[in-house]
Amino acid sequence: MQRESYADWARSGDFFDAQRHPWIRFRASGQPERTLREGGELRGELTLRGITRPVSFVLEPSECPRPGIDCAVHARGEVQRSDFGMDARRIVLGDRVVLDFAIRAEPAGETAGAAHGG
Repeated sequence: MQRESYADWARSGDFFDAQRHPWIRFRASGQPERTLREGGELRGELTLRGITRPVSFVLEPSECPRPGIDCAVHARGEVQRSDFGMDARRIVLGDRVVLDFAIRAEPAGETAGAAHGG
């Protein structure tokens, strides 16, 4: 975010509530590994503010040997704030939130909490 005051507000209880929910977690479902290299649609479940919903993101292609492990994979997508309990300032702020972030993969079988996005 361009201003620290905006970032502070985004972390507040009105928005992401980072103090109570410090991690945003995305768990992909049944995606072929090549999607990490070639890019494309990535479907799964997003947990935000303790609420889990199905979502879809678009991955950019990656050129590193082991995308998600040796390098982050970049993704972009939209969610509705109201789907995740974010309803503060509805008059001045729209419901749509655009997420643009880097993803690191967590190998299957790892314990929860080992990898996080945000």
